[in-house]
Amino acid sequence: MRNMQKLISEELLPYLQGPGQYVGLETNARCKDVTTAEVTVAMGFPDAYTIGISHLGSQVLYCVLNDLPYVACDRTYCPLPDAEQEMRRRDIPLFGWESRCALGDFDVLGFSLSYELCVTNVLTMLDLAGIPLLSADRTAANPIIVGGDALADSPEPMAEFFDVFIPGDGEEPLVALVELLRKLKPAGATRAETLLEIARTVPSAYVPRFYEPQYDAEGEFAGLKRLRDDVPETILRARLKKLTDFPALTAPLVPLFEGVHERVMIEIMRGCPNACRFCQAAHLRRPVRRRSVEE
Repeated sequence: MRNMQKLISEELLPYLQGPGQYVGLETNARCKDVTTAEVTVAMGFPDAYTIGISHLGSQVLYCVLNDLPYVACDRTYCPLPDAEQEMRRRDIPLFGWESRCALGDFDVLGFSLSYELCVTNVLTMLDLAGIPLLSADRTAANPIIVGGDALADSPEPMAEFFDVFIPGDGEEPLVALVELLRKLKPAGATRAETLLEIARTVPSAYVPRFYEPQYDAEGEFAGLKRLRDDVPETILRARLKKLTDFPALTAPLVPLFEGVHERVMIEIMRGCPNACRFCQAAHLRRPVRRRSVEE
């Protein structure tokens, strides 16, 4: 087995511009042991580290999952072109920033899909990790690929590449998903059985393989047709009823390498009371939920 830590330190980082963004070691990084965890998750942001490290949503979910004693949640980002070139040339798979484990060895690889231009980076990251691009081509040896954030509200353009989508607030569905995997892994469930149980039992989980999109005569999306009777007919967007159900982010990651937003982010509310007609978030993320000053 290749020593990933040595491989990255000696054969990758010395040849990169800005190697500090691939080191990890941020203040407040959890760095849990993936070799002893019952469920392992890699939280991926499909853009450069300098952008992803400033993304509040990813940090919130990273902390929620790592607060579970049986889960080890690592992070990964899309390498810049010079790093991608060296990784391909030296056959170094994409890895978790903290554990240095190859992404293909995790149970779950999740992506925060914040904007359309990041979609091709998802494919780059899967390819660098040696994970088949199409869900239909993956086996039990591959992680379950999960997509969330803004683009999960309109998942069909990416449905062939993802195993699961979770539209809406990710805290409760992700906790339910890893709890399910904790039960299914020791039982030796197949990939197909695992995905079916996710579709049946994880709230707001959309598993594309069990549905067929329907389109009208003009090519407009007209809904989903179930391919099995034992999966939900309608996928409801996840909504966290009370922000206090999960603790506020009090120990954000502080990078050693300069990020795009050099500031501390505090979530004071979700949703927006203004309801501007052009804004997706203002309408889909209702109702407005606020944190108190004391929180």
